[in-house]
Amino acid sequence: MPAFRILLSVLALLVLPAAQAAPARIATWNIETVGAKGTAQYEAALAVLNRIDADVIALQEINGNTEASENFPALAADAGYGYTALTEAGTYGSLRVGVMSRLPITFSESWSSAEISGDAQANDVTRELLEAVIDLGGGATLRLLATHWKSGTRNSDEFRRAIESFRMDTLAADTPARTGLMLMGDVNHDILDRAPSPSAFTSNPSGLPTTFSVGVDVQAEMATGGLVNNPFFYLTGNAAVIDALQLDGTDATRPTSGRRIDYLLANEWIVSRGVSAQVYDCEDEALASQGLPLAGEPLAATVCATAADHLPIIADVEIAPAVQPAFALSPSGLDFGGVLVGDSAATQVVVLESTGQLAVEITSIGLGGDAAGDYSQLSSCVGTFQPGATCDITLGFTPLAAGTRVANVVVQAAGEAGSKSITLTGVGAAAGWSVDPTRLGFSRLRTGQSQTLPVTVTNTGTLVLPINNVSLTSGDLDAFSFSNGCAATISIGASCTIAVRFEPTAKGRYNATLEIVPGAGLQPANVSLSGSAR
Repeated sequence: MPAFRILLSVLALLVLPAAQAAPARIATWNIETVGAKGTAQYEAALAVLNRIDADVIALQEINGNTEASENFPALAADAGYGYTALTEAGTYGSLRVGVMSRLPITFSESWSSAEISGDAQANDVTRELLEAVIDLGGGATLRLLATHWKSGTRNSDEFRRAIESFRMDTLAADTPARTGLMLMGDVNHDILDRAPSPSAFTSNPSGLPTTFSVGVDVQAEMATGGLVNNPFFYLTGNAAVIDALQLDGTDATRPTSGRRIDYLLANEWIVSRGVSAQVYDCEDEALASQGLPLAGEPLAATVCATAADHLPIIADVEIAPAVQPAFALSPSGLDFGGVLVGDSAATQVVVLESTGQLAVEITSIGLGGDAAGDYSQLSSCVGTFQPGATCDITLGFTPLAAGTRVANVVVQAAGEAGSKSITLTGVGAAAGWSVDPTRLGFSRLRTGQSQTLPVTVTNTGTLVLPINNVSLTSGDLDAFSFSNGCAATISIGASCTIAVRFEPTAKGRYNATLEIVPGAGLQPANVSLSGSAR
């Protein structure tokens, strides 16, 4: 990866505002082309940007090196954006994706399919994916992922869109906790479109470019159930679609087709704080008082169509961090399984994490419930924990009686953080077994003949039964042998068979002992063996 792959610029003469207060306005727009400064398209695009007044906006269809190096930076400067990020040109055309921001971009990257997948041979996205991390102020961070999906209606086009969504979801899955995530761009697919055919791809369709090479991760997806032929299947793995309408009630983002193909999606961190969104159309200016607040004077109805063939989506995102302390416990419950009454299970750990924006004070940790006496807890988690700090609570289980034993570990915090609990479950088990028969009497045989009889071992307890050893321990060992059909452990209620063989080599009486040694504190069983030869 070259050290400088992204155009990341700060316009030195621009005076930036102080850290943004909630809400922040985030937008996406397929701008068709930026156009040269002074052209009707450029001036119309500038007017729309000034009117919607987004803090951060992702643009698609920045077309060619001149637009990337001259027109896009000029538009950003004229619209008052001090930070920009831009993808490199992809393999399949000159269109790029860019971000303009009034808030600091603390990290940006242009992601190729090879870099996302870890497969150096992968070349399966139409345009590289743009990542930009935005400092929203007040300790809040937005991770923005934007791209421009493949257009077209052929199976090969649908296949490529599915891969591009799979790639974006792969990146989205790496979003840190307590971070806002937004996915955006021209998906070239209407979420209300009929279900495509095939429903999933298990092999490459025809019509792909000769340079197209599917990454090993996508190949694995196709081999295990198929690559789902719906871009929103993968996009909604880590985010939810934000509903957005024009003020006249329609949802089209590309007016000439009447389809909604541009989208904003957000993760739970953002959705839980509140999002208001709309599709901005200059033709709705007479209704502007009903929508999100806009800046400056109303635009003429024709301005949006002059600027681009798509309409921008704008969303006001509440970014204020939670001011109250908070904490979480994970996992949500512990199961110790079956443990012999009086024995102790291996300890397990519950992780306490301070998840708010303020330090949390843990005041007590205790055990409750009917079987609280069967459990123990050990920790140093009573005290004050800064945001992001973690602490381990170690839990033990020693059942005092047979049966299912349920309790709770309860963590109490000061103030609004309140209390949380998780359920502890274990089973007090009793070992038991039977061996049948305990005496094996073989028929009288001639020398050279043999006979095989079974010994059945059954687990009659409520604990998995270990079988530590089976052996012939005394007597005429040369005349007896066995085949052990018992595994190292016998499941509850299960049985197994040891086949004992008697094969005398001379006339006379023969005796031996088969010893079966279980675990779980049970005593060995001896099976007496007897036989004769004539």
